[in-house]
Amino acid sequence: MNVFLMVSGFLALFATVGHLVMGGKSFLRPMLGAEFSPVSKRVMYCVFHFMTVDFAIATLILLGAGFGATFGLDAKLAVIAVIAHFALYGIVQVVMVIASGIEKGLMKIFQWTLFLIIAIVAILGLI
Repeated sequence: MNVFLMVSGFLALFATVGHLVMGGKSFLRPMLGAEFSPVSKRVMYCVFHFMTVDFAIATLILLGAGFGATFGLDAKLAVIAVIAHFALYGIVQVVMVIASGIEKGLMKIFQWTLFLIIAIVAILGLI
């Protein structure tokens, strides 16, 4: 058992559930109700749930590695991939929010903090 990987896995689970519940309520539903192309709406709906699946897989890898299950994978390599995944999500979001010019954007679009915390805690699990 690896406590850091377990914690990062539970944080990833929190991100997954938050994405589904809060993201669905505050972002997806309003966007699907807005007036624009039905094709664009369906693409956005699919991409939203691609992220859900992506977060769920990352959660399973981190929790599995934390509890000692490898799913037949090289656990360290899988965790490194998940670390890169969350670190890059965080970095890309910071860059995009800053570039947007939204006032106090990093406070309003805050998911980057959770992504980077997940990556950092998972790194601690590999040390």
